[in-house]
Amino acid sequence: MTKHFLIPSLYCPNLSGQNNWPASQQLAIRYGVAFSAIALQFFNTETAGSKVDYFHYTFITMGMITILSGWFFLFLKPQDGENLIKRSVVKKLP
Repeated sequence: MTKHFLIPSLYCPNLSGQNNWPASQQLAIRYGVAFSAIALQFFNTETAGSKVDYFHYTFITMGMITILSGWFFLFLKPQDGENLIKRSVVKKLP
């Protein structure tokens, strides 16, 4: 799938992944706002309905996009992401 394009699939011991999370989150918010604006403009070109209806249609559209994007996670295998978990071996005392 697309796991080869993800940052966690890159191995570099000096790479700090803590700085990537806020940037990824900000990018996701920007895309959400941009797609919402595109959807709102698309529905605004309709002649029937009010502006409140256009916002309702946009909200429903963004909800469907969110559900479809979550559908991607159904295809992950249980071992996907194991390289992100640092497991320490705990030695039991005799």
